[in-house]
Amino acid sequence: MIHIPVSSVISNGMTLTREGCTYKNTLRCICAASITYLTISDNMKAKYCDTENHDSCPLFLSKLMRGS
Repeated sequence: MIHIPVSSVISNGMTLTREGCTYKNTLRCICAASITYLTISDNMKAKYCDTENHDSCPLFLSKLMRGS
């Protein structure tokens, strides 16, 4: 799991939960793991963002690969 400083979480409106992705922005329904802050569909949220399965998400994996 990636740890994000609390100050950046507050300013970006991202959620920190044990279940679900830390890149999910609940205030705007966007994915901060995406370069373009892609709007997240309800299907994608149900499949990846709101579950512990977020590490299988293509956007999440792309973010990890860009960072390495």
